[in-house]
Amino acid sequence: MIILSSLLVMASYFMGGMSGMILALVFSLGMNFFAYWYSDKLALRIARAQEESPDLHFIVEEQSRLENLPKPRVYLN
Repeated sequence: MIILSSLLVMASYFMGGMSGMILALVFSLGMNFFAYWYSDKLALRIARAQEESPDLHFIVEEQSRLENLPKPRVYLN
């Protein structure tokens, strides 16, 4: 993400000068913020994944308890 953001900022500097570079930097920060916080939810929505299997939740919860790990969220597609 850093490399792509840097390329975007450098290309916009050559095309639009300092103001283009600043605009690209703000755009790049917004894209990276969105990708960091919302990419998992977006991927689950695109896959139409749902959390509706009591049997699977029981199995995962039991395995998590046996290994002293927190229970992860489980989705089915």
